[in-house]
Amino acid sequence: MGEAIVQEVMKILRGIKGVRYVCTLTSEEREEVLRREIENEKMSTRGFIRQYNAGLRCVLERDVVLMLLIDENYEYPPETVQLICLGEVVGEEIRDKEKLEELKGRKDVLLLGTSFVVYKDKLQDFMKRALSGSLYMLIPPMSVKELEGVAGVCNVTEAMPSSPATIYLLERLRSRGVDVCHRKLGVALVGFDIRG
Repeated sequence: MGEAIVQEVMKILRGIKGVRYVCTLTSEEREEVLRREIENEKMSTRGFIRQYNAGLRCVLERDVVLMLLIDENYEYPPETVQLICLGEVVGEEIRDKEKLEELKGRKDVLLLGTSFVVYKDKLQDFMKRALSGSLYMLIPPMSVKELEGVAGVCNVTEAMPSSPATIYLLERLRSRGVDVCHRKLGVALVGFDIRG
């Protein structure tokens, strides 16, 4: 029964726009992904802003973990990366183009890159707080609306791995004969438990 549920979930995920390939992660691959993620987080502590990938940890705790090869057409879940300072959101990723355009014109907002905003009024003494280690980037667990209500499935979570973990996962896909040469390809992980 469990295998039939996994196959049904994989079929649903393959039908999502922007998903090019879906496969299961082995226990060895899970361990290596977590190791690389932790190493990346340790490297981030040497900079001004620490990182913590809560989403990845949630996914890796699930009964089943699937790897999705995604392209630029993939629509990300609504949950976004946040910059946290002393428990308060002081910056966040904005994917809504209209909201982003509105925020670009405001003097109390600093745009970093193409879609990340920092709210200046919420972040006094940025450098002082950054140097103190009180700033961190939270990568949250994300939802998968396409899997809501699927029989036999619960605790569904999606995560985006760091660059080092993504490189490893792309290498694993290549070793399975999957074409990963397109420059705009990425990886998402989906984990879920099988309701017993």
